[in-house]
Amino acid sequence: MYYRKTEKEKIEIFKKIESYLTFLDVSSLDRRYGDTQSRIEELEEINQSLKQRDRMKDDAIGQLSDQLMALTVRLQEVEKRQRGY
Repeated sequence: MYYRKTEKEKIEIFKKIESYLTFLDVSSLDRRYGDTQSRIEELEEINQSLKQRDRMKDDAIGQLSDQLMALTVRLQEVEKRQRGY
């Protein structure tokens, strides 16, 4: 003879294990995956845009630095000429 649990015992067991049970909702997972993929692509585009902007700023800083150095040299030359007179 097989041992059978009463309905009350089954309910108690179910209550104990219910939080450990998962139900696979494929459509929900697909939506979440799609949303995640879209967000990843959006963030990659933003990242590329920021990298490009960063390169442009580096170039601008380099140009300004070169101009500053040229002006410094010219200023030193002017100061030398003024001392010589």
